[in-house]
Amino acid sequence: IVLRHLLSFTLQKDMETKELNKQEYLLRINKVTDYIHNNIDQPLPLQKMAGIACFSPFHFHRVFTILTGETPTDYIKRTRIEKAAQLLKRNKELSATEIARLCGFSSLSLLSRNFRQYFNMTIREFRSHQ
Repeated sequence: IVLRHLLSFTLQKDMETKELNKQEYLLRINKVTDYIHNNIDQPLPLQKMAGIACFSPFHFHRVFTILTGETPTDYIKRTRIEKAAQLLKRNKELSATEIARLCGFSSLSLLSRNFRQYFNMTIREFRSHQ
C-alpha cells in the first residue's frame, strides 16, 4: 500500500511538473508572438526569436510549432498578410508599396504573391470590396 501511495504521489508530481513546464513554455512563446507583432516590419530571424524564448533555435522551432500549430515562418507570414489586409481596409491613402514596407515584405511583388495565395484575390480586388 505504501508503494502504491508513493507511485501515485510520484505520478501526480510528474503531471504537475509537466503542467508547469507547459505554462512556462507558453509564457516564453507568448513573449515571442508579442515581439513578432510589435516588430512585424523588421526582419525576424529564428535566432533572435529563439533567444527571446530562451531556447536553442532547434528547440524553439519545435516548441513554437507544437504550441501554435504553425511554424515560426508560417506564423510570421500569416501575421504580415493579415496586417496588410487591415491596413488596406482602414488606410485607403496608403499605397500597396508602403503597406508592403510597413508589414515587413521586402517588395510589393512578394506581398502581392502572398496576399493572392492567402485571400485568393489581388490587392486591388480586395480594396474594391471594402
